[in-house]
Amino acid sequence: MRKFCALCGKITEKLLNNLCGECFSKEKEIFKISDINIKICKDCGKIFRRGKWIFYDFDFESAINAALHEELSDKIKFIEPIDTYTFSYTFDSNFIKLILKVYINDIELRYEKDLNLKINITYCPDCIKKRGKYYEAILQIRGAFDRNIVKFIEEKLNEMRIYDGKAFISQIKELKEGIDLYIGSRNAGRKIARMLKKMGAKISESKKLYGRRDGKEIYRYTICIRFVER
Repeated sequence: MRKFCALCGKITEKLLNNLCGECFSKEKEIFKISDINIKICKDCGKIFRRGKWIFYDFDFESAINAALHEELSDKIKFIEPIDTYTFSYTFDSNFIKLILKVYINDIELRYEKDLNLKINITYCPDCIKKRGKYYEAILQIRGAFDRNIVKFIEEKLNEMRIYDGKAFISQIKELKEGIDLYIGSRNAGRKIARMLKKMGAKISESKKLYGRRDGKEIYRYTICIRFVER
């Protein structure tokens, strides 16, 4: 049965409150959304999402896009029952243009909304620790080692940072007897040691009580990695 929109007179088969989809969209906004704030770590590029810092394995713009998509999905709140919805958007450094399509009883409602975008460049807790020279383990590189070993270790730690935010070198000390690398994560330090053992190094480990936290003893570990001449 053909019906007429009470506002524009358009002939259609379905109406919402006697209005076509286009007029209903103009007359009534059935969703709420606030401006968007994104926090990004200046050092490692992680983005703060849903209460935690997340590493997105994309380039910077793609990572921002992924975070914005999740943030918009979380913040779009409907004040009336709907069937389903889709959205798209464009953005620059300060604004987002949101295009929202809502479907009720097979009627498409289209909304466009401009939102403020604030990108806050800061430091995540792990990078604050790195800048404060935090460490849980010292890798002592000794013996007949290749000077490129430090670059190899840095590359492997960078790969680990996806799942272990403290997999970083906070200090490098050049000594007469070798190189000391101060590693933020004990587990990452041990993984590096196991890799180097497969390359022929001899490994030994010791620990020293550093303090107590929440009733638990906190240790710092020293892992000696010695390369012998072949």
